[in-house]
Amino acid sequence: MKKLLFFLTLMVCSATVAGAAVDIRAEMAAIDRALIPVWALTVEGRLDLAAKAMPVLQREWYAFNQRHYGDKTADAGWRADFDRIDALIREADSILDGGRFPDLVRVPLERVATLFAGLRQRNGIDDYYADHLIAFRAVMDAIVTAARDQNANAGAVDRIRALYPAAREAWGRLPAAGPAAYFHLTTAQRSALAGMVEVETKALDLLGRALDGNDPPAVFAAALAIRPPFLSVYYAFGDFHAMMWLQPATK
Repeated sequence: MKKLLFFLTLMVCSATVAGAAVDIRAEMAAIDRALIPVWALTVEGRLDLAAKAMPVLQREWYAFNQRHYGDKTADAGWRADFDRIDALIREADSILDGGRFPDLVRVPLERVATLFAGLRQRNGIDDYYADHLIAFRAVMDAIVTAARDQNANAGAVDRIRALYPAAREAWGRLPAAGPAAYFHLTTAQRSALAGMVEVETKALDLLGRALDGNDPPAVFAAALAIRPPFLSVYYAFGDFHAMMWLQPATK
């Protein structure tokens, strides 16, 4: 929860960056900036705030969907992905509204992020910083799950060892120059992000050393330790203060 308080403070206190002409990547970044708070607040157990953040995501998505659903493109899956994304956002909202199994809100939101990543890859958008985070998260989640299930899985260390190269590769694909301008991060936010990326890199180094030492308790502890710094990096792309003044979207 301390991470969220840090980002709420950073986002509110930072000056707004004047953007250049908006392109579709900037519009997609706006959706990520709205999606991440809903996901993060659910992860942190703040379902009351997640419900307040959901209308921001809905508004960004509905506007994007109206502008781009009918775009002429050679991508045969364009409209099908838009339909899936729309259904998933409505599903996440319905789960939040119903108050039942709220942890399941994360599932459709993660699928939305994955669908957007695939859509960008198919359409030649390969410099989108958050997509590298999404790719890393998939491997990281598998590593953390193996570490948590250590008592039920005698092969947990081997599983983590097999996944580790893919995690390093995915993390290593983060652009050294940082996120593109269309993510609208301030100088202060970029500086904070660089520090968070370094913390995650060191956590991965520590896991590698634990694997080299073949010490199961050290491996499990180091595997679990790669998640918190990743969350800090991912949360940095969320606009946590937008929900404070935007009116709910019409469903």
